[in-house]
Amino acid sequence: MKKNQKPTPKPRQPPKPNFHKETQRIHTAIHESGHVIVAWFLPYCPTVLKVSINIKEKIYSGLTIQPKLENGEWKKENLLADIAQCYGGLAAELLHYNSWSRACDHDIKNANNTAREMICELAMGQSIIIRVDPETCSEELTRKVELEIAVILKKQLKLAKKIISEHKEQLLALSAALLKHNTLTEADLIKILGPKTRPS
Repeated sequence: MKKNQKPTPKPRQPPKPNFHKETQRIHTAIHESGHVIVAWFLPYCPTVLKVSINIKEKIYSGLTIQPKLENGEWKKENLLADIAQCYGGLAAELLHYNSWSRACDHDIKNANNTAREMICELAMGQSIIIRVDPETCSEELTRKVELEIAVILKKQLKLAKKIISEHKEQLLALSAALLKHNTLTEADLIKILGPKTRPS
């Protein structure tokens, strides 16, 4: 090399793809699409105004936004549909991956809380038609409460899995659109899924 001649710079290497990050992003899209599919095709679920997948603290998370119902609008059918929707992400993961992730933890807790509220506070059980205070009720009544809750959760999970299975193609189309655009509005969802199913 001649004196004062600058060394030839090495060509810049393209950044390596982050396969873990992209896998997580796909997983989030599948999970969130599951919530939307169940809400969209269950008549007593509120419509979906927006769904998005975003990165937060280096972790992808999803968000499904629906209009809030007033207390008087939360009938038994609405509460059962809400539980089924909670299981939408889990059902989608089961269909796509044959297992589910910790992303379902919050959904499972919400489903349990709603079912417990139905039985203990709203007396919406099959055999329990009075308000129940878990702190003071007998062992026998506690067992009945837990059985009623388990029956509700099992039935609504089965319903969520059925809806996801019946709308597998829409699930994949919705996931692909989410991966492309990150955020979809109600108008976008109508184009992909057709009109929202309403109570007859």
